[in-house]
Amino acid sequence: MRRPVRLCALAAVCLWSALAWAAEPATRPVRVAMYDGAGVSGAGPGKIEAALSALGDMALRRVGAAEIQSGVLRDFDVLIVPGGSGSKQAAAMGDGGRAEVRKFVEGGGGYVGICGGCFLSTSHYKWSLGVINAKVLDTKHWARGKADLQIELTPLGKEILGNQAQTVTVKYHNGPILASGEASGPGAAGVFEPLAYFRTEVTPKGAEKGVMVNTPAMVAGRCGKGRVISISPHPEQTAGLEEFVPRAVRWTAGRAVTGPSAAGAVGGSGLR
Repeated sequence: MRRPVRLCALAAVCLWSALAWAAEPATRPVRVAMYDGAGVSGAGPGKIEAALSALGDMALRRVGAAEIQSGVLRDFDVLIVPGGSGSKQAAAMGDGGRAEVRKFVEGGGGYVGICGGCFLSTSHYKWSLGVINAKVLDTKHWARGKADLQIELTPLGKEILGNQAQTVTVKYHNGPILASGEASGPGAAGVFEPLAYFRTEVTPKGAEKGVMVNTPAMVAGRCGKGRVISISPHPEQTAGLEEFVPRAVRWTAGRAVTGPSAAGAVGGSGLR
């Protein structure tokens, strides 16, 4: 019998308060593991590595599935799973590797999933990590294609990701369409808070129009003691949005979110 995906404990508190705990002082560089194995593809990993390596408060290392299975995440603060195929990433990690990722996040580690890594983070599939309580809509048309889409940042999104214009254009390539999951009660994954919504869409042949519009494009949540940000499109490959992923890494690591577009550190005004 196939065992169900184990989900994370949900604290019985207001989600906004749950997302707004105090930032950890930057006493050392954030130790970032980026999954680089089967199921990863595209230009994203190189873009992420270049962006993080240029920052003095980040130390990034690429890790493979076997390393994750062996418990290497204990040496890191945040795991990034970049774009590609979420199902192939899950298969490469195997049951043991996925259990290691869940244990890492539940114990206080950060998780940033982009496109394929966003699929992986959901509670939708038998191979999902279940670190956010999210289902995936219109799975029949998951291969929606490439497009430059409009997204609108929420107030929390602007604070975590930077004071960008409220509506921005981002590259999209087959990322998931997210909706709140159906799990509830003890053992359910934490609900998420949208950081941005899709305001335009790409509709492949045979797909219903309007399904994607106004669904979350980027979300944040908690899983046990850890923090999760899941991103459907590709800001790391979009000119002008390159800081989104470094800021997501800082936030999931419990660090103050600072930068040239930041009005202040997360944990400051508006986030208590």
